[in-house]
Amino acid sequence: MPRAGHLLSARSHTPIAGHDDPSQLRLDGTAVALTSLVGDSGGVIDVTNGLDRIEATTVLDGIVVPAPTPEPVERVVWHAGTAGTRTEVRGAVSGEVVSSTVTRPPVPATPVTDKVVALTFDDGPWPDTPDFVAVLAAKQVTATFCMIGRQVLVRPDIAKLVVAAGMTLCNHTFDHNEHLSRATPAVVDADLQRGLDAEKNVLGQVPGLYRPPGGDLSAQIEHSATARGEQVIGWSVDPSDYRRAPAQVIVDQIMTKVAPGAIILLHDGGGDRSQTLAALPVLIDQLRAAGYGFTTPAGISAPSG
Repeated sequence: MPRAGHLLSARSHTPIAGHDDPSQLRLDGTAVALTSLVGDSGGVIDVTNGLDRIEATTVLDGIVVPAPTPEPVERVVWHAGTAGTRTEVRGAVSGEVVSSTVTRPPVPATPVTDKVVALTFDDGPWPDTPDFVAVLAAKQVTATFCMIGRQVLVRPDIAKLVVAAGMTLCNHTFDHNEHLSRATPAVVDADLQRGLDAEKNVLGQVPGLYRPPGGDLSAQIEHSATARGEQVIGWSVDPSDYRRAPAQVIVDQIMTKVAPGAIILLHDGGGDRSQTLAALPVLIDQLRAAGYGFTTPAGISAPSG
């Protein structure tokens, strides 16, 4: 029986569909189909089987190898580390990876031990957000704003003001669902993606950070964020300013708990934030007097491609 040949994948040598080398039949030297031989009463039949062959390979250089992180969630500030690179040999048709060689090893992220802190603000943009930005700008502090997607769409001008001031963006989902860990993977993906899209479409930037509303997390949420190139961030100091404690109480609680690399949770949106706003310049001054500088969460290196 005539046998077709196959194009085989470069590594596993598995036949690749749609790339067969058909057998050939000749009757008295003329190519014919198998069906044309039915009922033939004579002539010389030659059969040439198809040949198996292995696909060609291509070489891809400079593929990014992300810097390993100390843990999935950044709750204290990290030094970001440095992404490495690798070279892959792949099947030109199948895409199978034949070999992979690290050409520049990544440098792992490490927790910051210097006296720096990261100020982060959740639940905006809000009507009060410009006042927070004004204080930060006057004090020459760059902070991180974890914005709710639907709020970005409602108050695009305020969101743009945050970006214009050079603040760092963070995705805080679209709907601020504090029970997202109970949702299906499809719902998780949609809420994170819509939050990201709101910032991307309105502000022209893709946030590199994701903060879960209420700190609610699951393995699915972490995977959904990191698959988009977003580092999940939490916090190490929470003065519960959302409970509208007096400004000095907010400051005192932070100064009692602060440590090198602290990520401080505050709110510029979601309600009356006048006490947080009043606390902000005092807090910055007291942190500086205690020897602290200011930074933003490190994020992660780009996903591999």
